[in-house]
Formats: sequence, C-alpha cells, structure tokens
Amino acid sequence: MTSTGSTSEGVIAHELAHQWFGDMITLETWPHIWLNEGFATYGEVLYREQKYGAGAYESAMYFRMLDAREATTPLYVTDTTNFSLLFSGSLVYSKGATVLHMLRHVVGDSLFFAVIKAYATDFGLIYGTATTEDFQSVCESITGRDLEWFFQQWVYGERYPQYIYRWWSTPQGGGHQLALEISQSTETANPSFFIMPIDIKVVGLGTDTTIVVFNDQATQTFSLDVPFKPTDVIVDPGNWILKTASGATEPLRFELDQNFPNPFNASTTLRFTLSARSRVLLEIYDILGRRITTLVDEVREAGFHVEQWSAVVPSGAYFARLQASVLDGTGRDFAQTRAMMVVR
Repeated sequence: MTSTGSTSEGVIAHELAHQWFGDMITLETWPHIWLNEGFATYGEVLYREQKYGAGAYESAMYFRMLDAREATTPLYVTDTTNFSLLFSGSLVYSKGATVLHMLRHVVGDSLFFAVIKAYATDFGLIYGTATTEDFQSVCESITGRDLEWFFQQWVYGERYPQYIYRWWSTPQGGGHQLALEISQSTETANPSFFIMPIDIKVVGLGTDTTIVVFNDQATQTFSLDVPFKPTDVIVDPGNWILKTASGATEPLRFELDQNFPNPFNASTTLRFTLSARSRVLLEIYDILGRRITTLVDEVREAGFHVEQWSAVVPSGAYFARLQASVLDGTGRDFAQTRAMMVVR
C-alpha cells in the first residue's frame, strides 16, 4: 500500500512505478537505494514523455539534471546512517533518474527498454532484492556490452564532467576538416575524467549534421570530415549527459602544445597546429642538444596534427622542437620548443 501527501500526476506516477521498482524488486542494502528512488523518479519522466510528448520529457529531464548537478557524493550511498543523504533529492532521486537517462542514450531506446523489462521480469530478482551489480548484469546480458566503465563512474564516482571545447576547420576536398578539442575537469579524483560517447552537432549555413565521438581522455582531439563549412559546433545538443559545456572557435595559429602525459614512461603525444600549409620539422633533443630522433620532416596542411614519441631513452629531460616554414611565398617561419621529462 502507498500513502501520499499529494495526488499530483508526478507523485502518482512515481508511486505507481514503485510497485515494480521498490516493491516487487527492492534494494538488497541501503547503499543501493537509487534502484528504488532513481527508477521511480525516471518513471515520472517516462510518464510525461508518453502522455505529453518528447518536449515534456526533455523539459522534465532538464530540471532533474540541473538538480543532479548539486550532488557531490557517489550515488552509491556509503553513509547509511545519514537519512538526509539516503533520501537526497539531488543525489538519489535526480541523479538516479539521470543515470537511467544517460544509459538510455548510450545503449539506444530499443535495448534500454528491453533491459528494463528484463530486469523487472528476472525470476532471480522479482519478489526479492537487487543490487546495482544485479542491474548492471542484466544490462550487459541484454546489450552484449561491457558497461563497467559506465556504472563505475556514474554510480560509484562523484560529480560530472565540465567540458571546455574549441574547434577549427580547414577546407579539404569538397568539404571541410573539423578539428575539435575537448577538455574536461571533474573537481574530483573519482573519476579524474568521465568516459562517454558524445553527440557533436556541426552547424553550417542552412544545414547541420550530428557525429558521435567516444571521449575517453581528459583532453582529446578529434578530426571530423563534414561536407560543408562549419559555422558552429554544439556538444551534446540533446542534453543526454550530466555536464556543463562551454566552447568557442578560434583562428588557427602556429603552436606546439605541451606533450601529454608529462612526465611519461614509455610514450607521449605531441600535438601541433599550423595556420598555413608549411614545411614541418619536428625533432627530439636531449639536454646536451643532441638530436635523438626526427618525428616529422615533410609538408603538412594547415590544421591540427598529432604525433607519438615512443621514448627508448634513459630517464631525464628532453626537448621537442617544432620548425615550420610557410609555403605561401611570404617567408614566414615559426619555431617553438617544449621541455619533456622521461621517468623510468
């Protein structure tokens, strides 16, 4: 039986959802309470989607995700003596619903609803108890995918990614090559960065296209080919990820970025940007000025370029030096050096 202090649509939808998620299958221990309240909260949102349409769903999730950003602790509640945390609106209810919202987009609608049905009809769970691991197991069984990365960061991790992105484009063939750099911070070490597929909407004059990239680094650059000149780039236009995002386009410039990671052991990534087609020389030197290796010695087009250095050298300081001579007849030259540290 359910007692309510309100008969609003949202409350009734929430309590009806509990008949399956919370009553028929209940949590095994208190830390997994999101399996009750997150599911029932998402049930409210699904009800609005079915009755009032996609716009109502998007609006409801927008406010839930806004609330979920207030949560600072893992969705798996370890302090079970803290009643206010166990029933935290921003954490257990809103973030719990948001995790299901994100999972839906990660696996796709068909598989997501197949997962929910399989979970709700699992004879090993119904009229009994479940843990997050039980739900994850059902997800992986139905989708055929390893989703450990998803559950570890969103259920057992803290906070959310704060994306900062920038982009450039250069003509290529009949279209343009778009260079998109995405950096993120989390304000926590758990996790230090989030792994997520991200929808990227590229806008042109009277047209647009959406491309999915898989972001699995704290700072990552993607090279995307589009058949038109980009005028804007939007990260996660459908608001499927719990996040903040800000970005801008900048003019291409000559620059050798700091290598990543640094210090490093076996290999490191070197990225450089050219504002014009140039003859490029990228070399590695030791602290005595002796050349160790040449990574690039050729003509490169304007845009982003990425190289790897597999450092079969002793521990110590090394230097990456980029020289670029522009092939436009102006005689422009560019040179920059970055210090690197190898640690064995």
